[in-house]
Amino acid sequence: MKNLSESIIISNIQRFCIHDGPGIRTTVFLKGCNIHCPWCANPENIAFTPQYYSSDNIQGLFGKYISANDLYMEILKDKPFYKTEGGVTFSGGEPLLQMEKLVPLMEKCKSSEIKLCAETSLFVSTHQIDIALSYLDTIIIDIKILDSSDCLSILGGHVDCYYNNVNRIMMSSIPVIFRIPLINPYITNEKNIKAIISFLKNKRYDKVELIKGHNLATKKYVLLRKEMYRVPDLSEEQLLFIKEKFIQNDINAEICKM
Repeated sequence: MKNLSESIIISNIQRFCIHDGPGIRTTVFLKGCNIHCPWCANPENIAFTPQYYSSDNIQGLFGKYISANDLYMEILKDKPFYKTEGGVTFSGGEPLLQMEKLVPLMEKCKSSEIKLCAETSLFVSTHQIDIALSYLDTIIIDIKILDSSDCLSILGGHVDCYYNNVNRIMMSSIPVIFRIPLINPYITNEKNIKAIISFLKNKRYDKVELIKGHNLATKKYVLLRKEMYRVPDLSEEQLLFIKEKFIQNDINAEICKM
């Protein structure tokens, strides 16, 4: 393997995914995130380095360094399942933070006609956005908190950075999926939903996905000895009520239960 400065740090490779972009996909979870969502479903991907964990008789390591070539060989195992639409999705954490290190891998994938996607919160530099736009075939953009004060205090992100990066992507031709995690009350409050609807009205996109929040990461928080925000459950009626707000504003949002 090359030195660590050139290696990609990942936590997991999840195969046969059907909710992470078009077709059947291999999702690569990259470590490292520069915001701190209280409801984070992948707390093992917040830190930028591997993390040891232990609980009772369980011990292990979240995260490992891997070369672009070794990761490419793992991806190739799934290529027969991609067909015309499928491919690789980079998730996290914030995968765009490792864009420079991913370039050799993405070049190998493109030469093998493997389509690329990434899910991002967009609190990254324009340089990282430009690299992503040079290689990705689809981008999944998370929409979370759009009030500038709340975004900074709750997520630790500057919403102006988010808006600037969205506008940069809108000027490109890349297919866009907007994804909204329905976390109560952070994201589902009336002010924020109105702001999201207003934001989407003049945007181009292929899909808008509404994602129901969950508490499936409970065990990870225990292993990492971190306090976890318990996501309140949303009933089917509440989900449909939120969806209807988008429909009434000519935004054809879909509820995705992952």
